[in-house]
Amino acid sequence: MSLEDSPSLEDFSDDFLSPPPDKVDKKRRFSLILVSLVLLIVILLGINFAQSGAYAQLAGKGSLSGYAVNESGDAIAVEIFIFGTDITGLSGDDGYFEIKNVPSGERSVIIAFGDIATEKIVILDAGGNTDLGTVTVPTELEIDY
Repeated sequence: MSLEDSPSLEDFSDDFLSPPPDKVDKKRRFSLILVSLVLLIVILLGINFAQSGAYAQLAGKGSLSGYAVNESGDAIAVEIFIFGTDITGLSGDDGYFEIKNVPSGERSVIIAFGDIATEKIVILDAGGNTDLGTVTVPTELEIDY
């Protein structure tokens, strides 16, 4: 490139160059990103705490589990009701059930197969699991005359 073809200083005047970015805009953008990240971390920590056993203990809730079988000892699918609450659950085909977030204290648990049910009185500990073990649920109604 010859000297005549090279750009002059006028070609590099302020009209052709953009002004440097405003430092206040950079600080504001950085602050917004930082606050957003801190807020996200707080939300994620809150979700993690809500799913932990510590939350259940503070909230006074526990869980209930067990297996349901018929008179022959075969696993059956049942419905579980916590009396005095709107908490219900279903067992799997293997008879296993687990119900979480049950208020702690003495509870009446109704385990039903169709229209037939059995009741267990349990004491649930806050933050813990109360295992009912194997519960035999009648599948045929016996009527005494």
